[in-house]
Amino acid sequence: MIIFMKHKSIPNILTILRVLASPVCALLWAEGIHVTSLSLMVVISLSDGLDGYLARRLDAQSRLGRILDPVADKVLVACMLVALAHGLESSLFVVMAGLILLREFLVGAMREDAAGSIVIHVSIMAKWKTALQLIAIIATMFLAMLNMMNNVILLLIWVPIVAITWSSALGYIQAWRHGVKEQQ
Repeated sequence: MIIFMKHKSIPNILTILRVLASPVCALLWAEGIHVTSLSLMVVISLSDGLDGYLARRLDAQSRLGRILDPVADKVLVACMLVALAHGLESSLFVVMAGLILLREFLVGAMREDAAGSIVIHVSIMAKWKTALQLIAIIATMFLAMLNMMNNVILLLIWVPIVAITWSSALGYIQAWRHGVKEQQ
């Protein structure tokens, strides 16, 4: 029974490790330790899918996991967007990163406002959004390491990501507005 319980905690432990590793990954990037940062970013990104898979496989889905998983995603994305904005020194990227972070804060505020009264589930589009953001961050890191990053490439990578990021917010906004109207 004790061994079984330990196995059930693996998904949450992985998620907590993702949260803790995210600022380390960003710091490594900011300090110019790019290969290690990129490698860690790939591992953290892959573990995002692994914790969910293990939670389902081990029948270990939990309320804590449902809360921590999107937080871990947001911490990773925010840390890396800030680190990349610092390292790339591109006003264009700062705007793109700012738009993405604004969406995350807006949806977070709506979820906080709705807590306890309106159920706002994580959408499949939001899961795809996160996966695409992680891929874009990895691609940006890789291209920056090869000195192949410029504003055209930034636009090609990040304009679609910003559009997808904000498109995924529409469902949250509609659910929140509907819930607020029902409460009045």
